[in-house]
Amino acid sequence: MRPFFFVHPFHCAKTATMGISVMFWRVAFVLAAMMGQASAQLEQLAEDPRWLKLLQYEDRGWRGGWQSAIVDDDFFLAPHDNRTPLTELVATLDGLPGPLGPDPNSHTLCRYPARAIWLDEQLGLGLPDPFAVCPELAEWSQDGSVEGVSVLFVAGYFSNPGSAFGHILLRLHTGEGSVDVEDVLDTAINYGAADSEEDPLIPYIVRGLTGHYRSTYSTLDF
Repeated sequence: MRPFFFVHPFHCAKTATMGISVMFWRVAFVLAAMMGQASAQLEQLAEDPRWLKLLQYEDRGWRGGWQSAIVDDDFFLAPHDNRTPLTELVATLDGLPGPLGPDPNSHTLCRYPARAIWLDEQLGLGLPDPFAVCPELAEWSQDGSVEGVSVLFVAGYFSNPGSAFGHILLRLHTGEGSVDVEDVLDTAINYGAADSEEDPLIPYIVRGLTGHYRSTYSTLDF
């Protein structure tokens, strides 16, 4: 961020840090009042389709309850033996107040920006913009330079089992690249099988169809 007039950089940093700290204390106050008076509202939010989608929760049908398609424990904040949409919601809210500290990227606001933004919209928490205060997130989003999104279907490539039948990428168009397909300067998000690069084609097909791979997201230049 460029200052309008010259000010000593230490003064700028101190002022920005104090402003963010005050903001987080305000968030803590709002959350404390809300936890004590609006448990019914939290239960309603926990069953909101948008919250369930953020956590990839699915209705277990006749078995009752919810189950997330995410199997990585690092994705969750609630303990494994007590993990529901509601407990994850409460754990997320518990982690939002408080200053970012020396490692802001590990703060709940920066680890789960989509959750934070949605909860801020629903509850008016007054949270800072994650894209402005989270270094890794700002770097990944190229400081807000994304101008559009497109879905690409990549044709099959039999030398790579993971691409043998083609796959879909989500491409983020930035100011550095154009929307032309020929431009390869943008970032793409891929979803596919993890740890499958060394498998031959036939075993890859069998294991993929029988659910023997863990899937993951990855980013690449495209």
